[in-house]
Amino acid sequence: MKKILILILALYSTQALSINDYDKYRKGRFWGKPIISPEEQQQIDEWTPEPLPSVTSMMQMHPEQIRELERTHMDYALWKKTPEAVRDYYKVITVIRKNARSFAALHGYNKQMNVSLNATPDYPITQAGSAIARKKRQTDYNNKLRNNQSEFALVMFTQKGCDYCYVMDGVLKQFMMRHNWKLKYVDRDENASLAARFNVEVAPTVIMIQRDKIDSWLPISYGVVSVPEVEENVYRAIRVIKGEIHPTQFYTPEHQKGRAFDPLSTFGETE
Repeated sequence: MKKILILILALYSTQALSINDYDKYRKGRFWGKPIISPEEQQQIDEWTPEPLPSVTSMMQMHPEQIRELERTHMDYALWKKTPEAVRDYYKVITVIRKNARSFAALHGYNKQMNVSLNATPDYPITQAGSAIARKKRQTDYNNKLRNNQSEFALVMFTQKGCDYCYVMDGVLKQFMMRHNWKLKYVDRDENASLAARFNVEVAPTVIMIQRDKIDSWLPISYGVVSVPEVEENVYRAIRVIKGEIHPTQFYTPEHQKGRAFDPLSTFGETE
């Protein structure tokens, strides 16, 4: 009996060894398992990313590190097309979403805690608030134009056969009626030297000149524009010429100086 048992054990060991040897050499295209060269294996290793860190660890990473993880795991998921690879990719995407959500939350928190960082008072998003903001801007324009009508005047350069000039003339007449400004017409063909002095290349061109200071001027419009655009540009030009604002504040109305949209506002900070 003992001899039979020893014989059976020997047969099992021989069979296991034979199977291992068989699997070891069962390679090649005949067996459906192509032989991978060392160079190919090296390339596969390069394309295979390291296991993902935990979500907690990824939340502490620099954005550049997260971007690299997102890129490599997306490429790997597209290459392998396995549930596990796609799952890992979306783990990275989840971390990106969490970071974006955190940033958005801190954005809202800071807006609520610091009025100087909040643009809503100057550009409200509600219809009623927008109407009031437009009214405030128009009040700024009207006051500035009324207080400077005796110090500045408009000049429109025209030319014969200019249909646009006819339309723009109607726009400027509405502006004059609203604000009682003076307007002078100059034919650019008959006054070529004057047109060249003010860099007039097209008709109609409207410029604003400070009275008794012919070198103090700014262009207002080229071609046909609306009355509100003339009002806005004249308002801004007055403030620049009189040194009330820097050119970088060209779009900053008076009631917004020192606030979120003022490029030169320091929010009370000092160097």
